[in-house]
Amino acid sequence: MAAQVLNSWKEIALYLGRGVRTVQRWEAELGLPVRRPRGKDRSAVIALPSEIDAWLSRAHRRAEQERDRSHLNFDQLHRSQVRLVAEATALQQNTRALQQRVQQLLVKRRDASASRDVARATRQAS
Repeated sequence: MAAQVLNSWKEIALYLGRGVRTVQRWEAELGLPVRRPRGKDRSAVIALPSEIDAWLSRAHRRAEQERDRSHLNFDQLHRSQVRLVAEATALQQNTRALQQRVQQLLVKRRDASASRDVARATRQAS
């Protein structure tokens, strides 16, 4: 028994349950297996259902693998986000501590300067 052959874009589209433009785009962008008996880019096409079924199966597996990779990427991004938030929080705490220390040093310096001024004024007054 000879294998069934799909003899036009319309038959291929009907087999796939899609529109003609969609299957033409799939051929151009995704490698849908069609043959051109005349060998020209814009000539008539034929396709074998068994090749289309195998292509669909491979496409399904690729989509699943891509989904798995995207989950891994999401997990990596989430871990990075958690780490970065923790680092940012630590930096904020360090910044606050430094600001308080600078404030304390400025107060000490002001007090020391005021004490020197008082001592100088007392010496000059005596």
